[in-house]
Amino acid sequence: MGEQQLLSQHRDFIHTFFESLGGTAKENPHLLAAAIPVVTTFSLPAILNALGFAATGPVAGSLAAAWQASIGSVPAGHLFALIQSISMTTGSALAIGAGIGLVAAVSILIGYIVTHELAKNGELRGMIEHEIGKFGETVAATAVSIGANVGQFVNSPEVQARVEDVRRTGEAAVQGASWFFGGLMQGKF
Repeated sequence: MGEQQLLSQHRDFIHTFFESLGGTAKENPHLLAAAIPVVTTFSLPAILNALGFAATGPVAGSLAAAWQASIGSVPAGHLFALIQSISMTTGSALAIGAGIGLVAAVSILIGYIVTHELAKNGELRGMIEHEIGKFGETVAATAVSIGANVGQFVNSPEVQARVEDVRRTGEAAVQGASWFFGGLMQGKF
């Protein structure tokens, strides 16, 4: 399977995944509330890492490195310093992700409970269902947008160049190993 076909399949999968996620959120907001803490707990460290905030410091060539370079000497208390500090302490990123998720989940659950209580009033029920539907549509549209953006990122020239670098490095490693073991078998070493 070619690299382009593989990347296309990943893009299609991501797009479908986020479309499904949006539909589920629209139909079951309580499931969304339950999933948010789990997702944010584990996604915050991954997001920080993807931006270049690593446990050892900013990754060369990353957005974090570019931001740091634009600041120069980073003063204590600066947002950059805070984010880098969080990423250098695995527990901090997980705890902050969990905290964000719990606040979001509690907010959604309170809204869900309040709307159900208000929905007992027949006049408000239609309005509430309409608003919940609009919220679900917004989540679905956001999910589709995220999927499209991930697809664009995966197909970006930068990512494609890195994929090609990895492929060339793999080929060079195989050639080097073949040369070494061939020489070893022939008694050249």
